[in-house]
Amino acid sequence: MSSCFRETAREARSLSLYFAQDTGLLLRTIRYTPSKIGKVPTQVDYDDYREVGGIKFPHKWTFTWLDGRDVFTFTDIKFNVPIDAAKFGEPVLLRASR
Repeated sequence: MSSCFRETAREARSLSLYFAQDTGLLLRTIRYTPSKIGKVPTQVDYDDYREVGGIKFPHKWTFTWLDGRDVFTFTDIKFNVPIDAAKFGEPVLLRASR
């Protein structure tokens, strides 16, 4: 059993959020984006919640849209981990070898 909350923006975009009634965890989002053929839905299902850093986080995300589906499974999630500033530097250009 789930509860649904719906929000509609001025640009005809809308978002529906589905939460589990027993846990309050987010189960699904459905976004409708306007296009030339009408509103296009994108659905994301959240599953396999486990505790990470003191909060429940979904380790499996399933994206479904008009003509496809992708499943992302996360194995190692960490929050607020320091990142080396060098990772944000400009990439080094490689010269083509002849």
